[in-house]
Amino acid sequence: MSDTILEFAQSYHTVYKDKFNENATKLFDSLVTASGVNVLENKKSANEYRTAQKAVDDLTKKAKGLKTGRGFAIFGIVAAFIAMILYCVLKFDSGQADFELIDAVVILGCIAVAVGLILLVVLHINKKLSHLNELLAEKTAHARKLYEICMNQLAPLFDQFKVQHTFELCQQTLPEITFDKNFSVGRFYQLHRNYGLQENLADNESTIGIFSGEILGNPFVEERRLIQSMGTQTYTGSIVIHWTSIQRDSKGHTRTVHHSQTLHASVTKPKPYYHQKTTLIYGNDAAPDLSFSHEPTHAEKWSKSELERKVRKGARKIEKMAEKSLLNGGTFTEFGNEEFDVIFNATERDHEVQFRLLFTPLAQENLLDLRKNPKPYGDDFYFV
Repeated sequence: MSDTILEFAQSYHTVYKDKFNENATKLFDSLVTASGVNVLENKKSANEYRTAQKAVDDLTKKAKGLKTGRGFAIFGIVAAFIAMILYCVLKFDSGQADFELIDAVVILGCIAVAVGLILLVVLHINKKLSHLNELLAEKTAHARKLYEICMNQLAPLFDQFKVQHTFELCQQTLPEITFDKNFSVGRFYQLHRNYGLQENLADNESTIGIFSGEILGNPFVEERRLIQSMGTQTYTGSIVIHWTSIQRDSKGHTRTVHHSQTLHASVTKPKPYYHQKTTLIYGNDAAPDLSFSHEPTHAEKWSKSELERKVRKGARKIEKMAEKSLLNGGTFTEFGNEEFDVIFNATERDHEVQFRLLFTPLAQENLLDLRKNPKPYGDDFYFV
């Protein structure tokens, strides 16, 4: 077994990432050759499509700009009329009935602004926008046609892609991992008999994806389930109703009065909710008597000072747990590596010797690096 797989966190960036890319490139080139796709012709079509699509994007931006300008113009028209009305209302409410030159200037100015903006919208913006929309429809249809040509040229290549290519690439990159062609009854029975894997009997869960294999001879299966849970949903609605009534005034005259009212209602009903859960199940008999779990701490988000503070606080807590376990005749003891003990946080472990057998100094270093480094994912998974 190579050292690279033991130092997996670092090796992904220094070895496997580039190696996988190299293998994927070779596979892709072989599929292109097998498909018979004319690469030069497709490059020419792709460039034509990109040029056409850029023209569509440019026209879309221009149309968006014109619509924004029209929106501002309409706002200006409304604002000019509102300003004129408010000016007249305030003029007459103040008791100044005399109409002065300044009043005419203000009113005519508001009218001029409104009329000018109306003419701008009708004679310039709308006209230009109409022409632009016609051109945009034409360019969009042309770009769509070029896209279909590209896809038709590449159809033979798409037909070459198979699901097993992903597994083949992984095996080429990391020979220590082998994949089954399918998840067989034999593989399930091996995991069930030797490692206690239970059959999924839950009525509210369905397996929607699964693959299996071996890592250095140890079996594994990755399963994705769709899980249903029941909750409630409140539905709301409203409706406006109208009716009339006949009313009689003090002089005996009758009149028809129109009424309206908005009615609101809500009802809460059961509703199913769905979420997916992906689990990697790995069988290994190195520590058959050990049980423990780890929940995400998202240590990749901690700053250096925050990490130091959390480790100090967590170490004191773990020290007290060890003292309490000793007084009660338990076996829990502190790890020599405080940072690992706090971040991994497997404090409910029930077999100290086998726990230390699994998590050697090198394993501790790798797991800490995996959890503290935001690339690729950080500490975002559960370990049971």
